[in-house]
Order: sequence, then structure tokens, then C-alpha cells
Amino acid sequence: MIFFGSIPRYRILAQRLKKVIVKSMKYIVESIQNSEFEVAGHEIEFKEGKEYPPIVFELKDGKRVEITGKIDRMDIAKTPQRKICTYYRL
Repeated sequence: MIFFGSIPRYRILAQRLKKVIVKSMKYIVESIQNSEFEVAGHEIEFKEGKEYPPIVFELKDGKRVEITGKIDRMDIAKTPQRKICTYYRL
């Protein structure tokens, strides 16, 4: 088995990868800290018997399509004009 530190080429690639990951994490944390978004919830389920009902569409032929699922994270930003909702799957 080859480890990242065992071959100079892999060692350099691992160092570059580490720099990219650290820089990305700093950017994400800084963005969250300076954001107007507030966490509205985690693992929000929408299906029968849960906090939110499923999303249901009735087709022209009378058949029903029911969408159920789970939102990993929901954020809401409140501005004077409106509320902006987005979600992240992390």
C-alpha cells in the first residue's frame, strides 16, 4: 500500500490538497460568520406523519405524484424586502 508521504510526488500532492482544504474551510467558516442567514432547521422531513406534509401533484389523468424527503439543512435570510430561503447538503 502506498501512503501519501512515502513517495515525493504523493507527498507534494498531499501538501497541495491540504492547503486547498484548509483554505476552503476558512472561506466557508468566514462566509457563515459574515452571513445574514440563520439556520432554520436540520434534517427537516416532509412526508405523511412528520412536521411537514409531502408535496403532492395531481396529474391530468387523475394520478397523484407524492414527493417525500429530507432537507439536510435549511437557512433563512431575512431582509426588509423579503425572506430568502436556501438549503445546503453538507
